[in-house]
Amino acid sequence: VLDDYEEGTWTPVLWDSSNSDAEGQTYTIQVGAYVKIGKTVYIAGNMLTTSIGTLTGTQQARIGGLPFTSENTTSLNGGVCSTFGGGFAITAGSTVAGAVPVNVAYLLLRHWSATTGTASMTITEWSADGQLLFFGHYPAAS
Repeated sequence: VLDDYEEGTWTPVLWDSSNSDAEGQTYTIQVGAYVKIGKTVYIAGNMLTTSIGTLTGTQQARIGGLPFTSENTTSLNGGVCSTFGGGFAITAGSTVAGAVPVNVAYLLLRHWSATTGTASMTITEWSADGQLLFFGHYPAAS
């Protein structure tokens, strides 16, 4: 018996560490959907920016607006994979992914190189015309 099932939409937002929607970011595409079954939240999203506004270039790129806060259990993080990306200033051959830390409603973007492992993706690496199509899941807070 499913006693906790929900589905809906959410709006992904490009953030720096200020976690602010109001730094002049503009979008051509900004769409997200989710399904929550029990404590697991499955998300999908697509963002295409036309401007990153006044986001701070040296800070880690984040996608905010997740539909639920993540569970507050040490080392129990969620993950996100990308299926398409463009408009990024990263090393050729790198892949963009993300992690959902504990007790937050955003994901941290990372880029993965086959030779160096993962590194934080900064706002400088997300160009004004950056686009990310992604999916993933994370444990929600009770």
